[in-house]
Amino acid sequence: MMNKKDLERLLDQLDEPVFGCDEDGIVVYANRAAATLLGEVEGGQDENPADTWLQGDDGLLFPQVGESVERDVWLLRGGGRGRRLRVRVSPWPYSGALGWAIHVKSLDPQADRAAGMQAIARLIAEQLGEHLKVIISNASTALMGGPQETEAQRLRDIHAAGQSAAVLQRQLTALDARDRTRAYVDLGELLNDATPALRALIGEERLRLDVPDDTLMVTGDPDALAMLLEELGGWLRDALSAGGDARMWAVAHGEDHVRLCAALNGVTLSQADRERLFTSDDGGGLTLALAVLSAHGGRLLLEPGARFGPTLTVELPSASRAARTAQREARLGNETILLVEDEPTTLEWMTESLRRLGYRVIAADNGITASALLREHRAELDLVLTDVVLPGRSGLELYAECRAGRPAPRVLQMSGSSSDFLGDPHLTDVQLLQKPVGPTLLAAAIRELLDRR
Repeated sequence: MMNKKDLERLLDQLDEPVFGCDEDGIVVYANRAAATLLGEVEGGQDENPADTWLQGDDGLLFPQVGESVERDVWLLRGGGRGRRLRVRVSPWPYSGALGWAIHVKSLDPQADRAAGMQAIARLIAEQLGEHLKVIISNASTALMGGPQETEAQRLRDIHAAGQSAAVLQRQLTALDARDRTRAYVDLGELLNDATPALRALIGEERLRLDVPDDTLMVTGDPDALAMLLEELGGWLRDALSAGGDARMWAVAHGEDHVRLCAALNGVTLSQADRERLFTSDDGGGLTLALAVLSAHGGRLLLEPGARFGPTLTVELPSASRAARTAQREARLGNETILLVEDEPTTLEWMTESLRRLGYRVIAADNGITASALLREHRAELDLVLTDVVLPGRSGLELYAECRAGRPAPRVLQMSGSSSDFLGDPHLTDVQLLQKPVGPTLLAAAIRELLDRR
């Protein structure tokens, strides 16, 4: 059960003002949004009952004791009527007596739901993060201490599980527009990566995916955009429950926008279905997608009579020109890099990308092989680029090996979690590159680290 402190922390995250009043109607608690609203009242709000500056047309605010009421009120300013507000007033226990809770309701129900989701996700992510820092930090510190192999494997398992949970924590924070990771994201790559999950969700024979050859970059949070795509896939599955098939594709829309489109063939959407997309949170709407798009400056469009059938379109600001400029400005290199990555596809494209930039790449797909290659090639290595979680030995153990010998190559760690979950607080000189990462950001991060004096 959520205690009073956690409840107040949650209320502080809401965009809607919430007041708590004692039995006399004096405000004794106000969340951040409510404190901002109180700034519009010209003095006396701390000493005068709330019904002296929040009044309905009949002059009333509070209902009968024990009742709840929803009503339109005026926020009084300077003795006259100011803003019109919609509030819900409910009983609220305070110091052993019965006071009142006043929730100023949003005039935009969709924004209200999205803000509520963000606030809940933010609180859960914050609490989960605190626990994970303890788990990962202790496992990391123990791994760096050179334990016996039997103990080391247990610690690696704990550390890997903690890192996986930290990725889930990051997905929760993806709903929070204030704390999202900004990166170049290729919509084509995003669609390609999601293909297996989408086909499993909708059906191999019922979904056609057209992945573009062109680069369609946006600037955003990869996790949030992946979650948007997942919700879109769920909507397609439900829309096709009575038959039909779907087509998804990504395309440039002019110079300033890119679009991710989903068309339904053999399906007719009623007016009620179309309205529910933007207003319903009972499974028929796209509440999460709308929240993500709002945070990324995008929009959701529905064309009921489009060429391929009813078409749902996600439109986002394009970052393709900025990404191409950044790629051109990424300088070539001739240094030697030990690349350690256990996912075969990622290892392959990273190796090819770095070699095209002029680097000499020595590749390993596990920590044990990487440790052997480090000993063999230490004198010629300029950089070790390694995943944090690896089979055999962890990236942190490889870092300890690099630091223990001479010459000591620089180390760039890669992880799906943020730097908060790297672990050992003494690893202040460890550089972390957050996954997923594309070729442009990878090249820039490597060059920046190698050029550092």
